[in-house]
Amino acid sequence: MPPYCSVAIAHDRHWLAHTNDKGKIVLTDARGAAAARLLDGHKDSCLALRFAPDGRMLFAAGWDRHVRGWDAATGKLRHDWQDDGEPRNTLVCSPDGRWLLSAMANVHYGKPDTTFRVWDILANRLVHTIALDGFPQAFAFSDDGRLLAAAGGTPGPLGPSDPNTPGQITLFDTATGRQLARIVGHPRTVAAVAFSPDDLVIVKGGPEERRRLLDQGAGRLRALATAERQEFERILRQRTGLLKAAPSSQRALATLDVWDESFARAGAVLVRNRLSVLERLRPEVVRRYRAVAGSAAEVALEYRAAWMEGPPGGEEEIREALAAALAKARPRDLERGVSTAGPHRDDLEVLLDGMDARVFASQGEQRSLALSLRMAERDLVAESRGEDPILLLDDIFSELDDARREHLVAMVAGSGQTIATATTAAGWPLTVERTLAVEAGMVVPVGPMGMTGD
Repeated sequence: MPPYCSVAIAHDRHWLAHTNDKGKIVLTDARGAAAARLLDGHKDSCLALRFAPDGRMLFAAGWDRHVRGWDAATGKLRHDWQDDGEPRNTLVCSPDGRWLLSAMANVHYGKPDTTFRVWDILANRLVHTIALDGFPQAFAFSDDGRLLAAAGGTPGPLGPSDPNTPGQITLFDTATGRQLARIVGHPRTVAAVAFSPDDLVIVKGGPEERRRLLDQGAGRLRALATAERQEFERILRQRTGLLKAAPSSQRALATLDVWDESFARAGAVLVRNRLSVLERLRPEVVRRYRAVAGSAAEVALEYRAAWMEGPPGGEEEIREALAAALAKARPRDLERGVSTAGPHRDDLEVLLDGMDARVFASQGEQRSLALSLRMAERDLVAESRGEDPILLLDDIFSELDDARREHLVAMVAGSGQTIATATTAAGWPLTVERTLAVEAGMVVPVGPMGMTGD
């Protein structure tokens, strides 16, 4: 097998590694403080080289299906792992230096090994072998090493890298190997924002409805936000289980500190995502409400977290506040067997002229607010995608007076493709390109003068 040329440089630019014409690894002190040397233990041509983020370890994958790691300062072999399957040409180290990933990536011939492996460097062992649906193409760890993203091509008629089929990104929990989310990309995807009479619960209903609005908005703007919310929900379930088991299990009680730390970290990320969406929603909701209501009423959206004193700060401040709240609430949590503090109990307060709209706004004002929130969501989607989403409006004129109807029509007219429904055509104010009617359980087109026909 001819030598495979590889080169790597440590992040601190202290060490440089490369393969020579015989495929052997040469480690060089880039600052000239030590002579170059061949590394012991490597027995075949090298396919990939990777330094750990702190530059202290050098890892290599070879044709002999081994992944090895050396102490860069001493050249001593620290790790020698048998990597079954095809030889690996890709190594990725997590930023925290805990995990190493090996894979055969970006190979578009033959029948490649679609699996990748994750090694625990500190424990010196293989922890996961995970299979993707298609060709592995790229990998990345989150900054804290807790999440791992794998990109790959979906199998199609021309093979796993068929350019006519969508690629996908799969997100994993690094420690457990559990799949958290999968994002499939298509050449053309359709985005839609819907409003129905049921959306009145966003204003009138409980806090969970308004939390859902923020979480869905975060997922629309940033796909990873959905996985981050799911991760928080997983930790919440685990902590709740420990709280229920703690009275009869000292082991469960002893592990609460670890889960509280994870809870605070994941909760801070979730709150950060919500606040980011809220910051962008505020001006759009104000603008949309004034357009549909035809008034200069003051609309405000405020994030309420009983466990947090004062306005929210940055992610680290939120994490510290949540950690303190968990410690304070632990006796109560153990007594009740539930987590009584955290983002899962937060609320988005909707204020109209300084008053809680859930209690003091009229039915028409509440409906206008709900519609304004949905239209603001539509504006964010349009901004992030660079194109208008389809607007789906179900029975939009119910409980709106004539003035609000006219304002709504003017607002919808500039919102791109819109599909709207109503219980009657009487007084229908929209200019439409096509009208369909439901008669005797059948959908039929409506022709000129309201006549139905083919």
